Amino acid sequence: MARIQVLLATLNGAPFLEQQLDSISGQTAGKIDVLVSDDGSVDRTLEILTARKSQWNKGAFEIVTGPGRGFAQNFRSLVERSDDSSEYFAFSDQDDIWMPEKLERAVRFLARYETKPCVFSSASIPIDEKGAEIGTPSSLRRGPGFRHAILQNIAGGNTMVMNREAINLLRKTSHQIGKLPHDHWLYIIVTAVGGHFEYCETPTLFYRQHANNAIGIKSGSFFKKHMWRLNRYMTGRVRARTDACLNAIEESRELLTDDAKGVLDSCKVLHDGDSMISRLLALRQSGVYRGSASGQCGLWIDCAFKLK
Repeated sequence: MARIQVLLATLNGAPFLEQQLDSISGQTAGKIDVLVSDDGSVDRTLEILTARKSQWNKGAFEIVTGPGRGFAQNFRSLVERSDDSSEYFAFSDQDDIWMPEKLERAVRFLARYETKPCVFSSASIPIDEKGAEIGTPSSLRRGPGFRHAILQNIAGGNTMVMNREAINLLRKTSHQIGKLPHDHWLYIIVTAVGGHFEYCETPTLFYRQHANNAIGIKSGSFFKKHMWRLNRYMTGRVRARTDACLNAIEESRELLTDDAKGVLDSCKVLHDGDSMISRLLALRQSGVYRGSASGQCGLWIDCAFKLK
């Protein structure tokens, strides 16, 4: 029977936490240990967790104090505290609802990859505060890979389940990622070292959207969402995020495959080249891509004119 550790980060999650814990308890997978890092809740979160701990019969249930430096650092602290004896590890937000076979489906896939880092991720269905569906799952134009990861994340960390090789890799390298989210870095480093990253277009959870989301789905009209993306290019936020990725990857260069090293070197010219022609040639040579046609168009424009 597979042993899975759920890494749950909480902060003032009382309104939705019980539903999420119910959905974890209702998983069809084997033994499930829960490690909760609470980042300083002042509502009923700790009361709910303590009550659930006394009732938990699927494995261990441990509550620890988080670092108090935001959700990304809280998840990193969970990675550092994760149990080496577990076989699989799943990130969990405090306000989602997992589908019953989420972990079983992930473990069934991960079992194929025992000797190299592997992550299973999926689409999700957005819901509102009352649990009503408010959108449709996203779909991929192209599959996952390092040439995509270097520019953007592919899935929410709340959908990600990894094997022991992957979490060991994350633990080994997470100190160098600065402000990069833990889930994006996991996608980057696993694909950079030649591991396997799976994206399943069949959703495995309901992703709750509400006023206090740490990170949420960008909503609004087609025009509004594209204006938001354009603003990110024009203000340099896309370039800053990519620079942060490149710097973090460079620090792990000795772990990378030869192919990933070549992509990384091309991307340095792509961002720092003096001439438009050199940058555009580097972009073509690197083969890096974003997940949508508009995103790819923005990438070529940013590369050509070196926005910000």
